[in-house]
Amino acid sequence: MTEPNLTPEDWQEIANALYLKAECVEKGKYDDLAGEVDRPGSETAKWAVHLRRIMAKIEARRPW
Repeated sequence: MTEPNLTPEDWQEIANALYLKAECVEKGKYDDLAGEVDRPGSETAKWAVHLRRIMAKIEARRPW
């Protein structure tokens, strides 16, 4: 897969969107059951970890 031709501003926008999404997930805003994100191994907890891993990959590219 070739790398998309994104500008530094594009990468910043992507990072910001992921940050906001991860915060919502970690606060339980997408839980099917209250407190699901706090249960290790739950789908929501896995989702939060996945978002943070993507963010780390993007951050590793700095400066964009």
